[in-house]
Amino acid sequence: MVDRKDRIRSIQKYGKTAQGRQELLRHVEGERLTLRQMVLAKCYECMAYYGDGKTDCKIPLCPLYPMMPFKKGEKYRVFAKKEKSVARKSRQDKDFHEDALEAAPEPSPAKSSKRARSTHSPRAERKAKTA
Repeated sequence: MVDRKDRIRSIQKYGKTAQGRQELLRHVEGERLTLRQMVLAKCYECMAYYGDGKTDCKIPLCPLYPMMPFKKGEKYRVFAKKEKSVARKSRQDKDFHEDALEAAPEPSPAKSSKRARSTHSPRAERKAKTA
């Protein structure tokens, strides 16, 4: 088993300067890390200290992949609690409206889309009926 000092020397000797290097060194030294720092350190370690360069690991099945520091494409975004509920509500509203549009029957081509309007007022029509 590799002891702590050997691992630190290995990281310092072979590891590229990249996101996760300092976090991994701090972890090996026994310091506490935040969740984001843990992810950066793990990606750094998993990618062999970025020895081949700072590239996307292209492992979408990895649970940490959405937070991978050199991931190509859309970046992972962490929401605050309030933002989560607003985003969830707008997503639900969007889904509801899309479902409603899909379920709506198609208008027949023979019917006019404009509603026929009467030129007479309802009061005048009632008077004409009673007379």
